[in-house]
Amino acid sequence: MTIEQINALNQNNFPQSRLFALSLTRDEDRMRDLLQEVSYKILKSRNSFQPGTNFPAWVKRIIRNTFISDFRQTKRRARIISQNRVPSGWHRESTVLNTGVSALEEEAVKALIDKLPRIYRQTFLLYFQGMSYQNIAIRSRVPVGTIKSRLFTARTLLKKKLRQRGISASAKK
Repeated sequence: MTIEQINALNQNNFPQSRLFALSLTRDEDRMRDLLQEVSYKILKSRNSFQPGTNFPAWVKRIIRNTFISDFRQTKRRARIISQNRVPSGWHRESTVLNTGVSALEEEAVKALIDKLPRIYRQTFLLYFQGMSYQNIAIRSRVPVGTIKSRLFTARTLLKKKLRQRGISASAKK
């Protein structure tokens, strides 16, 4: 199936998918995250869908499997974290105790992001908002490698400008 065909089917089925995802997650934000991941998986595996079969059931299975995988991964992560506690004090270097300084630094970073060339700014903001490389590439209609390159350039430009202003650029998404 073409991307356009699968997108049309997915749009028609979206209300059902949304309700099902919400019934699993019981949280609007988690539901949106789940549906974003599912949308990527639908596009990625669109050739495995057989036209004429039950599209809503196919999507429901993808939603359920993705939810279960995420749930298991979260459980494993929590178990690993509980078994390997990070000693207190390790995080202090990156903690800003003065909220005024933190707010000023945040404003400075936002101003620098706004000054990035448009093509890098858009890619950076989409990625920062949680969109995957693949989804940004689909939205921008360019290869994933181009998105990675744009993001690398945006980060490099921001780090350089932050260093010039004396702001730590060590935080990563």
